[in-house]
Order: sequence, then structure tokens, then C-alpha cells
Amino acid sequence: MNKNPNILERHDFDLWLLNWYENTNEKTIGDIGNFGQQAFLWVESSGSKFRLNADTKREGVETYLNFLKENGDSLNWSIVANRNGLLNKVAFGEEKIKIPGFYLYLDD
Repeated sequence: MNKNPNILERHDFDLWLLNWYENTNEKTIGDIGNFGQQAFLWVESSGSKFRLNADTKREGVETYLNFLKENGDSLNWSIVANRNGLLNKVAFGEEKIKIPGFYLYLDD
């Protein structure tokens, strides 16, 4: 179990997203204010720490949850280049799919 209460284990992260999706009507995970790319949630998986940005969209969460339904805990996370070429974006499945509107990144 993770000792830092601000970092969720991957299973708890998935449950948090499902709860948010089913029990809110929010368009984004967090309040984006003037700067949407701020970290909102952190998750630890396979010894690495990741951050989910506040501007992550409801549609992106829905797509991620659908991937989970199809793949369960075996959903593969891979690190791929973001739109600026930096290797920190998380892609999903064997096909390494980047989910539009789902802003999950390897945390520095």
C-alpha cells in the first residue's frame, strides 16, 4: 500500500474516476481556472508516479473507463511522446492509443 495519501494506487485511481464519472456532471476533472494543465490527481503504477491534469475531459474519462471494461486490470499503460515530442504521455492498450481529452502523464 502507498504511504503517501496524495498518491493513489492504480486500482483506487480507477475507482475514483468511475465514481466521478457516475456521480457528477462536471465537464472536466478539476477546476481549470486560468491554467488547465495543472496536476489534479496522482497515481502510482508499476513503481512510477503519474499525474492526471485538471483539464481532463468527461469524454476522455469515459473512453478510459470503456478500455478498463474491455481489459480490466490488465490494461497496459505505455509512455509515448506528447504533442511537443517529450516522452511523458500515457497511452493505452497494446496499440498504445492516446485518448483525446485524457491528460495522464509520467510525473517528473
